[in-house]
Amino acid sequence: MTAGQAKGERFIAAMLEGRGLGSASSAQVVMDADGAEQPPPTAHDGHAARLTLLRSAGSMQRTARAESAALRPVEPEPGMLVHTRADRQLAAEHWLLSTLPAPSNARAEWDKHGVALLPLGTLFSAVRIPGRLVLALIGSEEPRAVDVFLGQVLDGGPVICDPHGHRYYALVPASMPATWHQAAEERRAALDVDVLGRGTYLGVPRMDGVEVAPQGCVSYWAVPMASAATLCAPLAVARLIAAGQHRIAEGLER
Repeated sequence: MTAGQAKGERFIAAMLEGRGLGSASSAQVVMDADGAEQPPPTAHDGHAARLTLLRSAGSMQRTARAESAALRPVEPEPGMLVHTRADRQLAAEHWLLSTLPAPSNARAEWDKHGVALLPLGTLFSAVRIPGRLVLALIGSEEPRAVDVFLGQVLDGGPVICDPHGHRYYALVPASMPATWHQAAEERRAALDVDVLGRGTYLGVPRMDGVEVAPQGCVSYWAVPMASAATLCAPLAVARLIAAGQHRIAEGLER
């Protein structure tokens, strides 16, 4: 275990035990069970948001430990269709490229540059998250440790890392609530958080671009897209942002 991963685990454990979190407050949600829009968590909701997202992260860690144990192979039931990782990756690739009228152009960009510009706001949008906000939570600059942390707290939702701009892009459903855009306007100047939709293009790595390039300036999948149309839950992204904002505010007060 690396120092960054160890620190991330200590941070998660401390959050779960409720140490050093200040006074409690109620976290707001983005959508309720009926799909009604609700405002995302704000900086004042950071405590409860961190507790919720890190309880989820703790659950993910327990699951990961269980999966790391030796398991007996399970034979599929007769007639059961099993999709391999390669099948799911190919399906995700076709889904991403379906945002373009001429997918062959994007494939050429992937082959040449490793990244292709895809339009947002049709099948998916993206929430821009500054690297300093994520680092404030995990306390490590090790890319692999950060990637694992994001995979845990966002429940495996796809995230693209732009190492050149020190930013992360969480892929979310195309139709984001209006309250998200209002909150992003408030946070853009101070935190560089934004919701990117129609009229915006995002550099999307090729599906096998899952590691930092040697030159360290090409975008890659911090958390790969597990299968076609699998996206981050807006509420999980909102809680991550609120928790990071709260941690940054704590650091400024010291």
